[in-house]
Amino acid sequence: MKTYALLRDALAGTGKIGIASAVLHSKQHLAAPIPAGRVLALNTLRGSEEIRRSTRCDCRTKAQRRPA
Repeated sequence: MKTYALLRDALAGTGKIGIASAVLHSKQHLAAPIPAGRVLALNTLRGSEEIRRSTRCDCRTKAQRRPA
């Protein structure tokens, strides 16, 4: 636990996040350890091949939605 606290404090002190490799459910993921208060959060990152296009989301900007 002291190792994680040291990493958390070092990242918080520099204002940076880390890059890590983590295994979850027998699959390796690219992840970012991020200091969040008293904890060290692990945010998994996704590659473009892992993201599906959504047909239900209207992601246009306000300018694009305005009628001509």
